Amino acid sequence: MSVSLRTDPPAVEPVWQEVRQGLGRLVALNCRVLRAHPSRVLRYEWRLGSRLLHAGHFDSRDETDYTIRSLAREGYGEYTCDIINEAGPGRCNFLVTGKAFAPEFYYDTYNPLWQNRPRVYGYKLQWTQMNPSAVDRIMAYRLGIRQTGQQRWWEQEIPVEGNIQKGELITHNLTELIRPEAYVVRLTPITRFGEGDSTTRIVTYSGTSRMAIVELKQFHYCNSVDTIQLKKTVKIVKYFYDLNQLFSM
Repeated sequence: MSVSLRTDPPAVEPVWQEVRQGLGRLVALNCRVLRAHPSRVLRYEWRLGSRLLHAGHFDSRDETDYTIRSLAREGYGEYTCDIINEAGPGRCNFLVTGKAFAPEFYYDTYNPLWQNRPRVYGYKLQWTQMNPSAVDRIMAYRLGIRQTGQQRWWEQEIPVEGNIQKGELITHNLTELIRPEAYVVRLTPITRFGEGDSTTRIVTYSGTSRMAIVELKQFHYCNSVDTIQLKKTVKIVKYFYDLNQLFSM
């Protein structure tokens, strides 16, 4: 009679986690054992890329921590923690990054449209910043626009003075807008780490004899669609750019 003993590497959590943090701040990483066969966990190893940072043996605990006291630029990257028993390792993965979160377009701007001259309008673009204090100060936004069906992006940097507060409404006036083209508008925050997550909005114009319809779409982590129907006299066509008179990189 033979007896087969079950052996499994440790099941751990988190399997993957993104950690966003600014330079000079403390970062605490934690890897926990959920179950293992045999249940006795032998050791752990923390690495940044292929470089061994810390290793040790477990006593009575079923978790291990690694702390970065003051995050430096070379501290950004992919961290792993291998928790090892006789069957093999279970791995926690952490991505430590300084990327800013995506901005969020604001659609309830009061009276955002105005007319400069026939067929040419301006639009007040507004947005808030998701979790602005999570990383380093946002120094600027990169505003990009391209006509749907085209490849070329036209871009401009919008400088930011001071720290952005949570829920603060940020405004940038867009001018030289024309109809009836559809455009993709992209907004990207910039910190000293580099570019953060972008938010993209599609603006589509279609007109009839009695009604003008503007379709707005915003994409970042979640997709949402807002459709606004207004009478033609509202001059809704002010959402659109004249690329020949705008800006280029």
